[in-house]
Amino acid sequence: MTKSKRYRSNRLLESTLPAVAKSAQPKLLAGAFGTRNQVAQARAEESEACKILALAQTISRIYDRSLASMGLRISQFAILAVLNKSGPLSTADLSRIMGVSGPSAIRNLGILHRQGLLSTASSERTGHRTFLITKNGLLALSLSYPLWRNAQQSATRLLGRDGCRALEFVMQRLRSESHARRE
Repeated sequence: MTKSKRYRSNRLLESTLPAVAKSAQPKLLAGAFGTRNQVAQARAEESEACKILALAQTISRIYDRSLASMGLRISQFAILAVLNKSGPLSTADLSRIMGVSGPSAIRNLGILHRQGLLSTASSERTGHRTFLITKNGLLALSLSYPLWRNAQQSATRLLGRDGCRALEFVMQRLRSESHARRE
């Protein structure tokens, strides 16, 4: 590439890249950081969101593997536990309580319903469909509990005492902020 073409290329990049990326641009063009894929991967690995997603996937995998012999995933076990404790709930109420999206709740409720672990009823008060745990659901929950407890111990060992404390602190903060926004 000639000097004039390189100059035009740099000016084009400078005009289109955000200010944050400008400082890294000359090194990137010189190949100091490697390929663009390597740079993107390095930035993704530094992202707090990516770290949180990786942690969530790792922890979920521990629980999912433990509960697999019962044909459950941790999200489905959690639904059974919430419905056992609270009684019948609508999809919207369950989503709000568990902090999951509506489509995610609907998908898991459907799976549990097809397995015969949940039944549905129409709420007289609202007319909306509610889900409640069946006898088979209670049995599956009670048989799954020791598996869940083992997974809980594995996750706790992986996170360590400080990691568990930090996680609890963050969750309390999120609950407080969420509660404050609703008021």
